[in-house]
Amino acid sequence: PRVNAIKCTPTHLSLLEVGQSYQAALQLLVVGGEALHEAEVRKVQQLFPELRVVNEYGPTEATVGCIAQAIEHRRNLQAVKETIGKPLPGMQVLLLRDDMEVNYTQLGAPSPSGELYLAGEGLSPGYLHASELTSQRFVTRPGTPELRLYQTGDRAHYNEQGVLVYEGRTDQQVKHKGYRIELSGIARQLEHLKEVQHAHVLLSKT
Repeated sequence: PRVNAIKCTPTHLSLLEVGQSYQAALQLLVVGGEALHEAEVRKVQQLFPELRVVNEYGPTEATVGCIAQAIEHRRNLQAVKETIGKPLPGMQVLLLRDDMEVNYTQLGAPSPSGELYLAGEGLSPGYLHASELTSQRFVTRPGTPELRLYQTGDRAHYNEQGVLVYEGRTDQQVKHKGYRIELSGIARQLEHLKEVQHAHVLLSKT
């Protein structure tokens, strides 16, 4: 089969090792769902030298893909893990101070660190049968009540080129093989056991 485009998580990139017969046809690789590392990009570029690689950012609540960055074959790959790109058409990014009063998006680059909020055509109506959670994460900003925002819980800033750089979470949520894991939620469940007084959960990469 002549597959010319693939979309997957970085964890699944190893599957391309058995796909070298697609080399002549494969033109585009879109990677998202978790952090993309330099070694993963170099590996796939060695297999497919002419392949266009796009690093994509976006939560399910914003229809997954809403920010993207094309990765040049000869570019410095050291910042691939953190650099997530610019908003796709139809999507809007707001980089807000913790009190939501200051929008760093309008201040130019480079910018201070702020929390990432998303708006636009891809935004979900909310969580099914979870109105309380919907009201917590889908919010409006003082002064712009007509603009519905999704609060991602991610922190970022703009670099000198005006590209968003991911910094990390504002909470204990982690990503493992593309899945969201709430470490604090696991800890709360462990503390329900009578043998456990206090629990602290960490994600191990080993």
